[in-house]
Amino acid sequence: YAEVESYSLDGVRTIEEAEKRYLLPSADEIDYETTDQYLDKCPDTFNLLGISNCFLTLTNSMKMQDLFLNFYENEELVHSLIRKTVDNDLEIKSRILEKSAKKIDAILIADDFATQRGPLISLEMFQK
Repeated sequence: YAEVESYSLDGVRTIEEAEKRYLLPSADEIDYETTDQYLDKCPDTFNLLGISNCFLTLTNSMKMQDLFLNFYENEELVHSLIRKTVDNDLEIKSRILEKSAKKIDAILIADDFATQRGPLISLEMFQK
């Protein structure tokens, strides 16, 4: 549990504003050799590569209630942020796989899409 005083995307209403403030690590900044060396140290373990927690990643940069309101009020902004998150993560994970695929046993694609009582957004919004 964490209490956040402010988020990098507080008050953002346009894609242009979001581009300036929603900063993700560049795939070029990652040391893939270190990842490969770490996997070498774990030859007898089950190595799982996780891919794209777009909701979770976004709620580290935007209040959850703002994210969900924007699904209704600013759909283009949300789609742009999700696309940027997923594309960035897939580029990084693709490079990890290029280097270390034989050392990775499975890929997990997961996110907080629902609660115990049901989905966080409608199926129609999810499909978009």
